[in-house]
Amino acid sequence: MRYLIGLVGAALLWSSIPGTASTVEQNQILTGSGLVCDTKEQAERFVSLMDNEDDVEKTLLAVNREAGEDNACVVATIGFIPGEKVAEVTKDGAIVHVIEIKVFAVATAMGLQPVEPKTYYSVVQSKEVSV
Repeated sequence: MRYLIGLVGAALLWSSIPGTASTVEQNQILTGSGLVCDTKEQAERFVSLMDNEDDVEKTLLAVNREAGEDNACVVATIGFIPGEKVAEVTKDGAIVHVIEIKVFAVATAMGLQPVEPKTYYSVVQSKEVSV
């Protein structure tokens, strides 16, 4: 289930989504790869620890170790509906939004497979810059 890519790649994926749930048609399931965390606090912690895209695996290990779970945060290819912004983290002058995502499918060796819908958390880099 884990496809490790840089936070920049994850942020680019999520930032390609035009806003939050208010701009996505009802029940429109999107697909893509990005950060998926069990809690908003874990997603916030990931952003705060991430120094560069080469540190994704190290950062995931640190967040998961703190959470006491091997898969509290992963980078995965999923089918999802983006939700509301629930937090904001400033990192190196950039504003990163933590958003809810409702996951409906997960990529496996046999392709995208449906799962019981569940809410998780991901990140979207804002176009705004912190001053």
